[in-house]
Amino acid sequence: MPRHARTRTAGLTASARRCPAARTAGSASAEPDPGRARAEERRQAELGDPLLLGVVTSAADHARLAARGGLSAPDHRGYLREVEAALRDAVRGGHEVYGRRFHPGDLDAWCAEHGVRPGSRGSHRAYIEDPEGEPDWVRWTGGRLPEFLAALDRAHERGSVHRGLDRMLGATAEAAAAGGSFPEALLRPAYAAGVRALCDLLGSAAPGVYRLACAADGAEGRIGFCAALELGAGERMSIEEADLDALCALLCTAHVLGLNAGLLLNGRTADGRSAARGWSFDGRGYHRRCPLDLLDGFDAPLAARVAVPAAPPSPGAAATLRLS
Repeated sequence: MPRHARTRTAGLTASARRCPAARTAGSASAEPDPGRARAEERRQAELGDPLLLGVVTSAADHARLAARGGLSAPDHRGYLREVEAALRDAVRGGHEVYGRRFHPGDLDAWCAEHGVRPGSRGSHRAYIEDPEGEPDWVRWTGGRLPEFLAALDRAHERGSVHRGLDRMLGATAEAAAAGGSFPEALLRPAYAAGVRALCDLLGSAAPGVYRLACAADGAEGRIGFCAALELGAGERMSIEEADLDALCALLCTAHVLGLNAGLLLNGRTADGRSAARGWSFDGRGYHRRCPLDLLDGFDAPLAARVAVPAAPPSPGAAATLRLS
C-alpha cells in the first residue's frame, strides 16, 4: 500500500467548502432532490470508517517526492499500480474510499505554516488529513484510474482557489478586528451580489456549451478558475456544483474587497456557432470587454483551459440552476 494511505475514523464529506455566505444568501441554489439526499444518508449509515488516500497524480510530482526518499516505487507507473491495489483492498475491506492529490509544493507550504519538517515522521499523514484540505477530497466510485486522477487534480485546483481566497480575506483589517475571520455579515451581501451578477451575465448568452474563466487580482497575485457549463432553454444552467462554489467564492471576494476581475465565456451555441463574451469588474460594476483583451491578461494555464472546447458537465455531478 502506498505510504500515504491512512484510515480515517472521523466522517468525511465529498462536497467542497462553500464561501461562508453561501449558506444564507440562497440566490443560486440547485433544485432540491430529497430522494437523492435520503439515499445518501442511508448509504453513509451502512458504511464503516472511510479511508483517505494521498495520491501523487503526476510523474513530475512523483520524481520530486522520490528524490526526497518519500516513495518506495521507483517510477510513477509502478506507484500507480500500488494505488490501484490499495483501492481494491480498501473496497474489499468494506471501506468507503476518498482520495486527495498529494502535492509536494502544498506539503512544503503546509509544513512551513505549521512548523513541521517536510520529511519528519507523520508529516505526510498530517498534511493529507488536515480538515482544511477537505475541498480536495474526492470519493472513489470505481471506474478507470486516469479518470480518478483527473478528478483529484480538478478538486485540488478548486481547493487551491478556496485556500487562496481564505488567505486574501484573512489578511484584511476586517478579519484582524474580528479575531482572524472575515465577518460573515460583510460576506453575505457580497456573495448575493456576485451571484446576481453571474446570473445576469450568463442570462444574456445564447444556449450552448461553454467554458467560463474568472480571475481576480489580489495581494498575492491573480487567482483564476475555469469551469465548463451548459446554458439551456428557459435560462437554465447546468454546472458542477463544486465548480459553481469556486466561481461564486471568487466573485464574492472580488465584490467584498473591491478587486479588479475579469470573466470570459467561450464556447459554442446550440446551433453550432462559436461564441465568446467578456466582462471586467472594477470593484464597483461590470463592463463589457473584448474577449481577446481578457485572454491576454490571463496566465497561460487559465488562457489555455478556457480556449479548449467544452463538453457538457457530467449529469451525475451537475446541478441545474435557474438564472432568473
